[in-house]
Amino acid sequence: MAQQSIRLTVARLLWRYDMKLLDREGFIWERDAGSSLIYTDYRLIVSVKMRG
Repeated sequence: MAQQSIRLTVARLLWRYDMKLLDREGFIWERDAGSSLIYTDYRLIVSVKMRG
């Protein structure tokens, strides 16, 4: 049940807001996010605007 709640919350966030990655050159997923079950120790700087 917890996983369903998390999925629903993430889906609502993605539906309601436009998100844009600001630092495209600074972060490369394959290089900076190691292969793991939980990704930690990285920052994604994004611009978030409400859809309308």
